[in-house]
Amino acid sequence: MTDQNPQPVDVTPQPVPTPAQAPVESLEIPAAPASTPATAEDVAKLQAELQEMRRRDTARQVTDTLGGDSVVRGAMEWAQQNMSQPQLDAINADMARASVDGQTAIMRGLIEQSGVASAPFAQGTAAPSGVVPFPSHEAMLAAQRDPKYATDPSYREDFMRRLGASNL
Repeated sequence: MTDQNPQPVDVTPQPVPTPAQAPVESLEIPAAPASTPATAEDVAKLQAELQEMRRRDTARQVTDTLGGDSVVRGAMEWAQQNMSQPQLDAINADMARASVDGQTAIMRGLIEQSGVASAPFAQGTAAPSGVVPFPSHEAMLAAQRDPKYATDPSYREDFMRRLGASNL
């Protein structure tokens, strides 16, 4: 016959026995394990990895601000197809020196020039004036060297608005 009142089972964890350690014979702390000093090559590799991580983080921040990969990629493809190599070189040089905000402004300008309309700032979230200032003196000079500056009055008007909004 089964017992109607079962006895509780003790499930309290029991301490695990530890092996006995030898008594302390000296209070002198031993030296740390020997480590290999970093070489110049190790430092250079770490610096390159850090620079690459920063470049990717900056690209992500700029891309997120401007509406995503497809918007930025579309503007970059437009620039590659519609700008001269000296213009592209000037833009790339400006991007290499610019802060995240500066790179955002440069890319915003490219997006506006390319006509990519799906960018959030193109839908009314930009500054009230809608004028993107030149992020650097070099960017302004690159825009001025554009052949359209000499032949297109509306391009020159846009240039002057951007120059007026710039803090150069």
